[in-house]
Amino acid sequence: MIRVVQTDSAYERILDRSTGALTEAINSIARAYVAGRDRSAAILRLANVIGKNVFLSELLGRESTAQVARHITKAPASFEDSPSSVVTSIPFTEAVEDIVARTPEVAPFATPGAVAQIVKRGGFTLARAADQLIVERVQKAIASFVELGKSTTDAAAIISEIGDWSRAYSETTYRTNIARAFSGGRMAQVDQPGVREAIPAFRYSAINDDSVRENHWAANGLVAPVGHAVWGSFKPPLGFNCRCGLDFVDVYDYEYMKKKGVLRGGVFYPKNFSKAGPDPGFVVS
Repeated sequence: MIRVVQTDSAYERILDRSTGALTEAINSIARAYVAGRDRSAAILRLANVIGKNVFLSELLGRESTAQVARHITKAPASFEDSPSSVVTSIPFTEAVEDIVARTPEVAPFATPGAVAQIVKRGGFTLARAADQLIVERVQKAIASFVELGKSTTDAAAIISEIGDWSRAYSETTYRTNIARAFSGGRMAQVDQPGVREAIPAFRYSAINDDSVRENHWAANGLVAPVGHAVWGSFKPPLGFNCRCGLDFVDVYDYEYMKKKGVLRGGVFYPKNFSKAGPDPGFVVS
């Protein structure tokens, strides 16, 4: 039987971090708009919230990869899952320090400058996109208030009106970007010295339940070398709120697959792979 190293614990723990800060940052933009104030500070706040969580997720992706590679190298016959991350709801700085303390290999990537770059590059992009959606949602709420003869300057009432949307948007944004960053961290860490020798391939893993999307399930079981072009189109997530992930295939299992002749060009394609792909309109990055 093919052994696949699974390391879901770190990913599940970062997803457990509350989306409350994200929701509050979104609401602060809404309040500024209703009050007619400049939204720059609120947008910066949202960019920082997004950037820090994305950065933390990328570090966890790197950490899990480094730990598994280390484990494979030292104890190839007895390892199980990688040590689970203890990162839950502790503050950002302490969470980074905790990861680095357990996995010094990621220290060069855990710098204040790296955080600033992620906030600047990705956080602001996402925050500005969110700003437009928030303004549109608030405008709809105001229009509704006008029709009902309610005050259109009552920020608390308007925030309450868009509350369900804010929470849903926060959850979708959070999960999708955390998934992207976690997969990206895993893929980046395999390029570090000694890692690719231990982890030569990834396996696409979808969750087999009633909520799984057909095009995601069709990719389940895909195995390909870590640097293969197929991951350019199939790096999780494949859609908003996608729960798929990348498992590690260790060097011993990958060599076993080679010997059994189940690979084509170094890749194992699932039976229904022709139906696999990202959700319509979703860009894998």
